[in-house]
Amino acid sequence: MARKEKYIKVFERKNANYVIIEFYYYDRNGDRKRYYHSFKVSKDEPLSPTIDLACDLRDLKRAELIQKKTLTVCELTVDDLWNDFPNVFQLKPSTVKGYSHVYNNWIKPFYGQEKIIDLSAYEISESLNRAVYEMNNHSLNRFYCLWKKLYHIARLKFPEITDVSTLATVPKSQKKITKKSVTLDENELDIIVEYLQTNGQTEQRAYNNRIIAYALLVMRFTGIRPQECFALHRRNIKRNSISINEALSLNKQGHYEVMNVKTVSSIRDIPLSTQCKEILEEIKNFSDNEYLFKNYKGEFFNMRKLSSYISEVSKKLNINFYMYKLRHQLSTDLLSFDVDIRTVQEIMGHTSATMSIYYARSNDSLKKDALDKLGNFKNNLGTENEKKA
Repeated sequence: MARKEKYIKVFERKNANYVIIEFYYYDRNGDRKRYYHSFKVSKDEPLSPTIDLACDLRDLKRAELIQKKTLTVCELTVDDLWNDFPNVFQLKPSTVKGYSHVYNNWIKPFYGQEKIIDLSAYEISESLNRAVYEMNNHSLNRFYCLWKKLYHIARLKFPEITDVSTLATVPKSQKKITKKSVTLDENELDIIVEYLQTNGQTEQRAYNNRIIAYALLVMRFTGIRPQECFALHRRNIKRNSISINEALSLNKQGHYEVMNVKTVSSIRDIPLSTQCKEILEEIKNFSDNEYLFKNYKGEFFNMRKLSSYISEVSKKLNINFYMYKLRHQLSTDLLSFDVDIRTVQEIMGHTSATMSIYYARSNDSLKKDALDKLGNFKNNLGTENEKKA
């Protein structure tokens, strides 16, 4: 196999081999030009001497073009490209934060000062393989996507640069998977709600805790997403149902505001149980805001900080809890009571029935009941066979 050289390609044909020099540059008028030269090598001749000759010619021609100031050499480092990242890509602050974590931990320490033009596909693959024990598959794909974006920035400035990331492959994650518990213990939810309703060192904290407690209860009885719950307006509350058509989302400034839900299937009306109606009446009397779940200052909660706060409270109470458990539990309850999957899908606002099944989780009690039913069926079948005999 012929060795690899920059701007040089080797093509093997039946009758002969070809060593080709090819690169692009800009002339004094700013027009893009192509330099091309090929060598024909007999099948009987070794390729190495011709490749050496091609390297010499390549270097000579590029030196001539640089001297004539018609070839601009790319001196951009990977750090330079990263600094241009926010100027080229207008992304949500949360997305940029994710990319920043990947760059600062996995790219900058190894390649930050390297010229992008000097990197090879091997080094891109090496960087990805370095992270296989720390990242899941989703994070590895985001890592690869970041390399693609960096090369995109480079090619905007120097179109002749080859995007070698296209030759790299994304490895599969080797990170140890820990199964996440999504089973909800009603007693544990009661403990959390009681804590929130009775604790708060200041008036502001007490008010916010009470609002959060109400929100957890509403999510438990409706299965709505946290972002949907904290965007509920008084007009969304009907006599026997709530209308879901909006949710909290980060804007470009990094603040949460009410926006339309992302999918058509998320727009839905959810019937209210008697218990949920009573909770909603309480919150309507407790809150003076049109949006029922605003905080003490009349602002929307920061959902990331809220999730962290609930996690802190749960750990303090020695309980494993997060808000999405409420949504998983409702899906599980509906299916365990033999509600048809189409109805579950519409209540949950899922785009497919498969997602509703995925959200539902079995528990030890349901597993035991299933095995007991199987055991009883086999026992009854054996008894009938004995009678026939």
